[in-house]
Amino acid sequence: MSDDREIDTKLLFNQRMTARLLGITPRGFADWNVKPYERKGNQVFYYWPYVREERDRRYFGVDDEDMPGDERLDLDQERARQAKEQADKLALENAALREEVAYVDDIAMMMGQALGSFRARLLAAASKLAPLVNPEDPDVARELIEVEHSEALAELAEFEPSTELPERPANGVRTVRDAKPPTKAD
Repeated sequence: MSDDREIDTKLLFNQRMTARLLGITPRGFADWNVKPYERKGNQVFYYWPYVREERDRRYFGVDDEDMPGDERLDLDQERARQAKEQADKLALENAALREEVAYVDDIAMMMGQALGSFRARLLAAASKLAPLVNPEDPDVARELIEVEHSEALAELAEFEPSTELPERPANGVRTVRDAKPPTKAD
């Protein structure tokens, strides 16, 4: 940071204002060890372009003199990206508050509970249905029903969900019309 550049006096700020522009406390800015540009009485003034260079160096590891023009960090672009990310995060949080989205862990827990309940009901069904299916010999009916239920539960236990997600339309919203009917291979 050399002082041989011509300066714009409108870009001279005291320590408090400089810290405010950086979004840090004056005490935090004092720890930066940026050399003041000038002193007037008790006031110390810093030249904003020099402070900005120090900020870029500290936050982004960037020195404007060391980098070619096309590789310099575009702070406006970075701010826009950050604003978009914050807006996306807020939109997702609002959608969650309106119960328009569900968390995968919650869905997995509910599906686990539902399948556990289904399994218990299916296992109990054989004893309940056997006397209705074959009143003369309910044991034979119970055994046949239990075999079928055991095969169905074994098949369910071997189920491996696909890691590929179905294709989504450009707007990200799937409708009933987007669903493909099952084929004979399914």
